[in-house]
Amino acid sequence: MNPLDPKGPKKWYVTQMRAAQSSEDQVAFDIAEGTTLNPSEAMMVLRQLRNVLLKRLLMGETVKLGNWGSFSLSFASE
Repeated sequence: MNPLDPKGPKKWYVTQMRAAQSSEDQVAFDIAEGTTLNPSEAMMVLRQLRNVLLKRLLMGETVKLGNWGSFSLSFASE
């Protein structure tokens, strides 16, 4: 059912489901398993990525990370 048209035809609407949430530690461990990095080094890379991403976003840049997509800041107000 379309919430905007309760009397309209019934349809299926796709919704996103979250199965679980992974921690930064788990992601670092997974990276370490697939590379020559140890978990501490992988964690350092993740933290540095976060720092660089934030720095570039605050400088007004859009950051494109391969197939992940582009990251940019946006603002909204009333």
